[in-house]
Amino acid sequence: MTAWQSVADLAAKVYRDPRAPAQRGATAEELASLELRLGLSLPASLTTWLGVLNGDTVGQGGVFGARRDKSFLDIAHISKIFQVEWAGHLWIPVASDGCGNYYVLLPDERVGFVDTMADPRAIDAIKAETLDEFLLWYLLQK
Repeated sequence: MTAWQSVADLAAKVYRDPRAPAQRGATAEELASLELRLGLSLPASLTTWLGVLNGDTVGQGGVFGARRDKSFLDIAHISKIFQVEWAGHLWIPVASDGCGNYYVLLPDERVGFVDTMADPRAIDAIKAETLDEFLLWYLLQK
């Protein structure tokens, strides 16, 4: 089983809002729209993940996607909130801890944690070396 298969299997099994529509991946049109709204090309790992699950209420505070229909799950919307603090960093928010802090995909494809109360302009900690490694950890957190 590949790491991405493990992530997809886990995402389908973890607790999520039972009133939410069924999980689904992003369409090519949604991905193209997200790239346009962000003004950058999505890394291959993020495109793979969004093909599995396009933003959902799983994990600590939800994972983000190309979700214009749900701004609290939309990568571009979260990026815009922190456009001043994150300017020039090319950080892509991928998940929340549910307390107003964010996990971001860095340009080198590691995943960092931004503690917005301590310093929204800095990476507080590196949480994983790859996005799939991060998601396996994140989806297992309570």
